[in-house]
Amino acid sequence: MVNMVIESGNLGQAPELRHLPTGHRKCRFSIGVFKPVGQGKPPETNWITVECWNELADVANDGLKTGDSVIVIGTWEVESFEKDGKISKFHKLLAKEIAIKLKPKKSNIAPMGEQTKALDTVDIPF
Repeated sequence: MVNMVIESGNLGQAPELRHLPTGHRKCRFSIGVFKPVGQGKPPETNWITVECWNELADVANDGLKTGDSVIVIGTWEVESFEKDGKISKFHKLLAKEIAIKLKPKKSNIAPMGEQTKALDTVDIPF
């Protein structure tokens, strides 16, 4: 079985980088992923905790900010911890790769249908 996840969403908080006593670096942030719920209803947002280590942690901390649209490739991990005598489980996405989705700036280029209409009205000399 392969445990590979690809998620696309927007950063809900700035990355938090921690330097551990072992010399390793850990970065955590959350992304909001839209979940369609049905026709006529607004999408719900699922929040996913993303964790990355060392070099990728440095890059994420230096290059990402709240609101950035990203694609994260990694694996699901489950962390268990005990609190007040109860064992709880915490799911996270352990990132192997992170990419920022670039958004084009608004331009003066007309939509494709309008471009075609404009070309139809131009006299072409050949």
